[in-house]
Amino acid sequence: MRRAKLQIHLFKVRNTAEDGRTLEAMIDSIASDGLEERIRTIGSGEVRLDAIEKKKKNGVRKWYIDFTRIRDTYGPGKARRDTPVEGLDIGEDEFYGEEAAALYLPDQSYLLVQYNHYGVRPGAMQSYFSDYVDNEVNIYSFDVVLDKSAEARFKRGKYLTRFEIKVDVEELTKADRDGGGALAEAAATAARLNARTMTVAMSVGHERRRNLVGAKEVFWNFVNGNGAVESAIVSSRETPEGQTELIDLIKGKLVHTVEITPDAHRRLAAKDRFRALSQAYDKWQSRINAG
Repeated sequence: MRRAKLQIHLFKVRNTAEDGRTLEAMIDSIASDGLEERIRTIGSGEVRLDAIEKKKKNGVRKWYIDFTRIRDTYGPGKARRDTPVEGLDIGEDEFYGEEAAALYLPDQSYLLVQYNHYGVRPGAMQSYFSDYVDNEVNIYSFDVVLDKSAEARFKRGKYLTRFEIKVDVEELTKADRDGGGALAEAAATAARLNARTMTVAMSVGHERRRNLVGAKEVFWNFVNGNGAVESAIVSSRETPEGQTELIDLIKGKLVHTVEITPDAHRRLAAKDRFRALSQAYDKWQSRINAG
């Protein structure tokens, strides 16, 4: 059986709501609910936090969590190379489940997330925690961590000259659409118009003294932690007459890739995905400890 490639991304966790509870407290609260009680509608689908495993190693607390996106409409079939696709035996009270694991470090406020295009993405996790309790305000923010080169170049660029983003509109969460700012408003409009994708590009042209005033913050606030963004490219200069630097903020994410052998059911077992998250932590430990 062919091995599957698993990608892991790193995020810094914040709750920007005044008096909002920590993510540690929120996960503890969710753990006291039964599985059916944990289901929340995020975007167009249902999401559930399935598993919470708390461990401590070498003085570091590590919380392994596993999410499931419940797909209750249509799903895949099974196929051989020499026969047509056949249906899978799914009962009336059963659904397709797409899994995505994460490793939360409560003492450092970092989250390592398994990327699964069809599963629960970081933006959906962010919305799930933020919207879990109806009668209180929690606004969790998962700030993407860039590799050192991309981070340094993005910070240096004081004069933004061009940016372009492409968004999968169907993957936008409510938080993405309601996030404020021109790009969030454009995304909300695209969703209302039933668009599949949205591409936005702005440029100052060839005028050396012109820059997109205030666009860097607007751009970053929309892109940061937004799982619906498929590409995000920015051009900037340190000075008006300086050299233009091109930065790809999607390819610039800190990424750890590992190969996993699927189990007998063609699934990636939780224990193997948790092990991959632990390996990514070992790789990034110094970066995480530096804050």
